[in-house]
Amino acid sequence: MLTATTLVLVVAGAAAVQARDDARERARVASISADVALVAEPLTDPPTTRWTAPATSVLGWSVRVDDALVGVSADGAEGPEVLAVDTATGAELWRTAVPTRAVADDPDRPEARSPVVEPPAARPLADTCVAQPAVEHAVACLVTDAGGLVPDGGSTTPRPTVAAMVVLDTRDGRLLQDLTDDLPHPTPTRITTTGDGPAVWDVADDVLRVRAFTRDGDVAWDHEAPAPPDGHRDVTPLADGVLAVITPRTVQLLDTAGRVLRVVDLPPDSSVERLDAARLVVAPGAETYQRSSDGSSTTTPDELLVVGVHGEVRVEGRYVPSEDDGSVPGLLLTQVDRRTLQAWDGDGTPLWTWALDGAASSFDQDASTTVLDGRVLLASPGRLVALDARSGAELWRSAELTSAQIMTDGHLVVGVAQRREHGEGGELVALRRDDGTVAWRAPLPAGADGAVVAFGLLVAYESREDGALAVLHVLGPPG
Repeated sequence: MLTATTLVLVVAGAAAVQARDDARERARVASISADVALVAEPLTDPPTTRWTAPATSVLGWSVRVDDALVGVSADGAEGPEVLAVDTATGAELWRTAVPTRAVADDPDRPEARSPVVEPPAARPLADTCVAQPAVEHAVACLVTDAGGLVPDGGSTTPRPTVAAMVVLDTRDGRLLQDLTDDLPHPTPTRITTTGDGPAVWDVADDVLRVRAFTRDGDVAWDHEAPAPPDGHRDVTPLADGVLAVITPRTVQLLDTAGRVLRVVDLPPDSSVERLDAARLVVAPGAETYQRSSDGSSTTTPDELLVVGVHGEVRVEGRYVPSEDDGSVPGLLLTQVDRRTLQAWDGDGTPLWTWALDGAASSFDQDASTTVLDGRVLLASPGRLVALDARSGAELWRSAELTSAQIMTDGHLVVGVAQRREHGEGGELVALRRDDGTVAWRAPLPAGADGAVVAFGLLVAYESREDGALAVLHVLGPPG
């Protein structure tokens, strides 16, 4: 006989199990890699419009710290300003004027300086602020009159004439550190992070120069690497505080003290991409791909070099870019021929293959791949296929989405579909990740063409006739 006491114990036990499962699920979502188009807020119910703004007021911002979008505007009343916007409402939280100083990188060789390109009025400068990795509520911003700009007809960022570097409190815009006097020469235009503090870098006279700062604002170290102009140059933070310095000839991995851990020589005509938080992938360049896909063969004998913090491995096939939540550590996907998807583990051991068919037979701009909670999601217009990421077994298919771009809140798979009843416009459709069934549908805001995730926000966008973004609608849970 079920007594009242027994019933209370059963209910309490069930509640404890549910609480434990809920805690595990929250921890899983919280651990999802930043490499996934992850909406920060749960999308249990159809979202509504939170705020609307011109495209340049959102996508131009550099970084999200806490609940603020922070970036540099070139159109302040007295010069450049750093501004913060509330992610929930779009309201301005604060703005801080940043005094800049004139720079003269090479006064003896004025002819070597690139022409200055004036920043467009009322437009934020891209890629000019980064969150301080070791300091809460802090953002570092590099302010120059060349930041975020590329001159017409060239591939070199124009040299700045004024510059400043500051660290601000993201809660109120208060100045924490002014690092302007410690900027190196030539003056850099790009900023990134190390395991301890910000780092600035740039390329001048075919040399890539990096200067790193500590969390306290002191100069930590400097590094230089030859960087000929015929290829990719970049500085990318990886796991364990490792910084990858990428040039057309090498990848140099530096530790938090700026010491060179390893130098990896690159083959000619190769490209380097960030694979995940701990790895880079080196792929043959466009000319090699052209030779292997000219129709003379059904195979693509390409070989990828995977450069990790702790070593390198080589795998066969063409790299298949994917947004990966890290649920299957080390997973790498390649296309080994025109109709076969190959999965590899972190040691370069083959895991499984899957025969591509239909619209997903080629991974191009009309297809995407996402790894979510142990599933590989292959998306192309009109079809979404979910595979077990560890075995390659097909789990489910859906024809609900007409766009290859998919997003997630860690629980649901969200995409855009054309509204069947009207034949125009679109709607957001959320699918359950376990079986692909529809959880909810919601119309896009009037005039919106599609949706993306930016800075953890679900953003519907309107485009102009020339394809440029015009208006953005930031969406969020109702209420």
